Amino acid sequence: MEIWISQVMSAGLFLSDLSIKEKGRKFANLFNVPSENIKCSNGWLYKFKYCNNLKIYRLHGEAASVLLDIVFDERLRLRELLSQYNPK
Repeated sequence: MEIWISQVMSAGLFLSDLSIKEKGRKFANLFNVPSENIKCSNGWLYKFKYCNNLKIYRLHGEAASVLLDIVFDERLRLRELLSQYNPK
């Protein structure tokens, strides 16, 4: 689960509480954990986020309206443009 979260965050994707709960259920099913033992409740989510030092970041204003798919592409384009210049 930690690896999945690291991959999602490094890709710059949005990670919601609901997606963490759903992925927890999927991992539990993959490891054949009986469904009656899987809660993925708000308490579980709180403890998971606390143990993994996950924080909530809210985007406001113009930042909240940006499509994350576009941001990744634009970062690559900006890197290419800046690579033509001396870092100084």
